[in-house]
Amino acid sequence: MPFLLKFVQKLQTETAQELFASYATAQVKLPIPVMDTMFRQATADGQGLMENDCVDFWGATCTGKTSILTHITAQTILPKIWKIQVDGQPIEVELNGNGRSVVFIDLDLQFSVNRLYSMTLNRVTEAIKQCSANVKAKLIGYDEEIHKLVLNSLARCHTFRLTTIGDLSTTILGLSRWLHSHPDENFQYIMIDSISSVLWDKRDGTNIHHQLYGSHANNLFNHITSTLRKLQSQWNFVVCTTTRKIGANPTDEIPLCWSKFWTFRVELRRLDSDLANPLADYQLCVVRSSRANISMDAFQKDITFRYAIKDNDIISI
Repeated sequence: MPFLLKFVQKLQTETAQELFASYATAQVKLPIPVMDTMFRQATADGQGLMENDCVDFWGATCTGKTSILTHITAQTILPKIWKIQVDGQPIEVELNGNGRSVVFIDLDLQFSVNRLYSMTLNRVTEAIKQCSANVKAKLIGYDEEIHKLVLNSLARCHTFRLTTIGDLSTTILGLSRWLHSHPDENFQYIMIDSISSVLWDKRDGTNIHHQLYGSHANNLFNHITSTLRKLQSQWNFVVCTTTRKIGANPTDEIPLCWSKFWTFRVELRRLDSDLANPLADYQLCVVRSSRANISMDAFQKDITFRYAIKDNDIISI
């Protein structure tokens, strides 16, 4: 029995070490290096975005909120390396993807799979351009294989199109069972775009937003955020949400439970006023971080990322 006791103790120690290692390496790499730096600057420990965090992208209409989520999704679902046999010879192309899965809950009905395909294909094309001349020459005529690679990557993005708070609550409640039904996938993000769509309405035609939530809806949102926290503790994913900037006071736009739930709130601003500009200039900055040890106002101006939307994709400027 002493041998068995030592074996159990050794097994428990190794398991604890593995758990500690998994927590210590839980940083999440974003597709744009500037954004990684931005989140690291917004945290007291400098670790940046971590698994189990929640990020809200907050901005007025047409500031690229859905584009940012789609951009992150494209990099997440691509594999790190594309391995392909060409004329019997193995070739590897560094794609720098995460090879992980995403749940995209589309409340705004703005998600476009064609746009996601375009973004994902663009990353593969750009990665091939960085290869040696020999590899690029060998991949000429392999468009069908590239198409299959992109389609296989898109299979890691699971989209739910919902329109009411009740639908969202029911979906989140059933998410644990749904995740268990996909044991072969490693989910990195749950994205909800946009929470504001089920809170505000323009159906009266006056262009004035009216809050749709009352005590019942607040209870549903409390249930949604608490359920997401429990799911995060088991699945270690990041929650990304978007909210629409409507009034001058952001606390009037969203139930308090969401403000408590977010680790970071990132504001998206359009810097030019020409809505017809095909290459509009935007700015993204962290305006709130629950993991910062000083006021965000003290260094907010330094935590910014300027970008444009070109060919349906995000580019740094």
